[in-house]
Amino acid sequence: MTQPQLHSRQVTLLLTLVFLGCIPVRAAAQDKCLPVTDELKKTLSQYVQKKLKLPLGSSLNVTDVSSVGDTCYRKLRLEGIALKQPMEFDLFLSPDRRFLSRDLSDSNVDPALEERKKAEEMRSGLIKTSAPALGSKTASVEVVVFSDFECPFCKNAATMIKEIASLEPENVRISFRHLPLRMHPWARMAAEATACAQLQSGEAFWKLHDLVFQNQGLLTADNLTNRILAYAGTISELNVSKFQECISNKASSATVSEDIRFASANGIAATPTFFVNGNRVQGVRNSEQLLTIIHEQMAGSAKTRGR
Repeated sequence: MTQPQLHSRQVTLLLTLVFLGCIPVRAAAQDKCLPVTDELKKTLSQYVQKKLKLPLGSSLNVTDVSSVGDTCYRKLRLEGIALKQPMEFDLFLSPDRRFLSRDLSDSNVDPALEERKKAEEMRSGLIKTSAPALGSKTASVEVVVFSDFECPFCKNAATMIKEIASLEPENVRISFRHLPLRMHPWARMAAEATACAQLQSGEAFWKLHDLVFQNQGLLTADNLTNRILAYAGTISELNVSKFQECISNKASSATVSEDIRFASANGIAATPTFFVNGNRVQGVRNSEQLLTIIHEQMAGSAKTRGR
């Protein structure tokens, strides 16, 4: 599996202050919360940029500020560009506007209940109706793969899912989620291009998906756009002019970012990562292994229906 080597070092270098036992500032004090001004946003952005040691030419800005419950803690959304790749993440700001934290832990909440709730939220969020999918909508087994077009292991995974889709078209539905890793120079661009194809049709997405993976070794950050447009010209389901406009306007960027945010929030950091009926599957190396897991799920579903 390809593990991400985040050049921004968001996970390892961001402050990870865990606020346990803090006395919250209740709603009555909301009006007295110190404001997060535009000037402060700029100062915080510059601080985080230095903290992460982002390269020259990078940009980073606080794009959204929201309250955390009835406290004076603030959730900051930071977005920017580093090494020509989009970056986005959340940080929490303490009530005195001094400390930044990657996470907040609420000591009033049972950790076990919180963990179960998060697991349920992840399961419900795995299946995205707008995501490219193969197989019947009434299938008893849902497979979700988080993939990166530049990842060599994902190329193998792409072959696996097409095999399984052809073998079990009625029993298995396979959804594709984007997770371009920062270590891969053209992965994000490829993700946005295929997402543009999906905006026109699912068939167009899967044909472009196959072409990108088949030609993975020939693609570079410099030639990707031209080659993608050439591939698009061979796909009858694509209006090439609309496709090119979508790429130029980055109209699909939000779709890719949504998948990345979901993955980050749920600890999905490697590609490919498979989920079968909401359960994360580790170490799948071939279609036979994945089919075995799928057939176990099918058998379990059959037993449940037979009760």
